[in-house]
Amino acid sequence: MPESFGKLKNIQFIEFQNNEISFLGLGFFGLKSLINVNMGYNQIQVLEANLFLNNVNLKVLNAESNQLTKLPAEIGKAKKLNSLILSFNKLEQLPDEICNLQNLEMLLLTGIKLTTLPQNISKLTKLKTLIAKDNNFSEAEKTRIKKALKSCDVIL
Repeated sequence: MPESFGKLKNIQFIEFQNNEISFLGLGFFGLKSLINVNMGYNQIQVLEANLFLNNVNLKVLNAESNQLTKLPAEIGKAKKLNSLILSFNKLEQLPDEICNLQNLEMLLLTGIKLTTLPQNISKLTKLKTLIAKDNNFSEAEKTRIKKALKSCDVIL
């Protein structure tokens, strides 16, 4: 994304799916009015920490079907985030800080090959939907997740 993109101070929605983008660039950060980002179906390998530190009103992030291998711990700073879509990436684990997303209502993690979710997943008290099919959870882990998220619709 060009640096001039950062001059769009009032932009609320960005959709750039299916563009084979591999790097967001610095122009994407600091858009304080930004609420919804759809960056699915690209080649993005890294989500920069600044995405979560500087875009303070971000509520929806769709990063499905990219090449993400890791999420920054700073994701826990996205206090208004209520929908996080990470399905079909190459993540091996989720950072513990994801449990700080107190407004998260929907978490989609299908096809990532995770073996576990963070131990404090029960801190996501507003979570209504967790879909994490086609992962490598043991039966014990599936049971732990379902117990931790009793008031949530869990599909594993």
